[in-house]
Amino acid sequence: GDIVTYTIRVFNEGEVDGYASKVSDDVPDGLEYLPDNNLNKEYRWVMYDKDGNKTEDVSKAVKIRTDYLSKEQGEAKMKEDTSLTENPYLLKAFDGSKENPDNADVKVAFKVVEPNTSDKIIVNSAQISKDTDKNGKDIDDIDSTPDKWNEGEDDQDREYIKLNYFDLALR
Repeated sequence: GDIVTYTIRVFNEGEVDGYASKVSDDVPDGLEYLPDNNLNKEYRWVMYDKDGNKTEDVSKAVKIRTDYLSKEQGEAKMKEDTSLTENPYLLKAFDGSKENPDNADVKVAFKVVEPNTSDKIIVNSAQISKDTDKNGKDIDDIDSTPDKWNEGEDDQDREYIKLNYFDLALR
């Protein structure tokens, strides 16, 4: 029943300014996506079924996707906040001199439905599903295939949760 919040941080390690136009997260076994959660609404997550079709049915959702970090959403944010002078979601190219590459975050909340007596490890898999250049045009990622899980690529990551059984007693 606990709520788990993941922060998915996208880095630009490439030589071109661009956007993580779509970020996907597989709905992990043992967790339930919360479509009415304010955080999930803010970050614009949409549910998809096993066939890749949008769904409103949480029980059929196997993947969620957001366009929160896209060029278009950054432009909308600039219209809301006139103090912004450039698109807040544009990830600048990595020039090698920075301590860390440019990055941006999206967050997602799930409810734990796996019993806490389980010894199962919950695995959350997230990835960049679409990337675009500074003009919003599709680009090829030289070392990754967006929206396809290939072990070892840098456009994807996994996080693990080990549930702990906790029991207090009085005698």
